[in-house]
Amino acid sequence: MIVFFIGLIFITVIFGFFFIFYNTLIFLKNRVFQALSNINVLLKQRNDEIPNLVEIVKHYAKFEKELLENVTKIRSGYSENLDVEGKATYSSSVSNQLKSIFALAEKYPDLKADKQFLRLQERITSLENQIADRRESYNWCVTNFNTRCEQFPFVIIAGMFNMNRYPLFQNKK
Repeated sequence: MIVFFIGLIFITVIFGFFFIFYNTLIFLKNRVFQALSNINVLLKQRNDEIPNLVEIVKHYAKFEKELLENVTKIRSGYSENLDVEGKATYSSSVSNQLKSIFALAEKYPDLKADKQFLRLQERITSLENQIADRRESYNWCVTNFNTRCEQFPFVIIAGMFNMNRYPLFQNKK
């Protein structure tokens, strides 16, 4: 009878640890998805500001058609369905094109003085900074999840439930 109770306690403790470890991994996995969703929101907001910026720049920089077409083309490549690497590549491409547009203001003093342009430049710069912050948060969540999935005993549970590593959100040059 004592052996039965000891066995029952042992099995209960094993299942208790199993559930704790499993729930920890699920919590960390959901934090990764939450962090990626935060990045998606900001990418969409930045994407929504680009047509306004292009319209303002068109009025002043008539000879910069190629640059404006590139920005529009890159903007159309955004989709929430992109994987993390695709979003990182997209984000870097847009950031580089936006830097080119902001540098363009130096050539056109009237554009540089336009209040709408300045407001949009400030808004987009703010969004760029927020994206960088959210990217850091996402990478922290991913690193935390990936590390747990490699640690014992989490590695056993991660393997049982096919919990794979997530990629970091890295800017592509």
